[in-house]
Amino acid sequence: MRYELDGIYANCKVKAHEALETVGQLLKDRIIADIERYKPYPIVDTGAFRDQLDFVITDEGDSLLLTMWSSAKHSKYVLFGSQYGSKMPPLEPLVAWVERKKLNWCDQKTGKQLTPIQMAWAIRIKIHRDGIEERPVLQNAFETRKDWIRSAISNYLNS
Repeated sequence: MRYELDGIYANCKVKAHEALETVGQLLKDRIIADIERYKPYPIVDTGAFRDQLDFVITDEGDSLLLTMWSSAKHSKYVLFGSQYGSKMPPLEPLVAWVERKKLNWCDQKTGKQLTPIQMAWAIRIKIHRDGIEERPVLQNAFETRKDWIRSAISNYLNS
């Protein structure tokens, strides 16, 4: 009898894992869409945060846990922001960002055009002084779609 119960439990767990895998992929697709239409502006520059979005399902005994993250280097700053006065951000990625965006700033006093390095320094100082606002797109996706997640898992398990 014990063997049969274990087999039933194992089959249920396999089906639940498959359901979470399907829902995880659908949720990832919806988060990517959220990233691209995030207000006031999309959370996309090179696409690294979006392209490195992934999830894993782990067996926690009586439950399965879906964990989602982005392995992009800057993901913690996107998701959690930074406080003012925190460590200075690196200059090189800011210079590259200024160049990709083709920013064109002038010194207000002299009217002289700033170089990408000068603009990156100004941005770096602003980030250090004011911090970066968090954009909790993953947390928001899970919180705003709780009912959809439950329904999708239930539908999958009942199919």
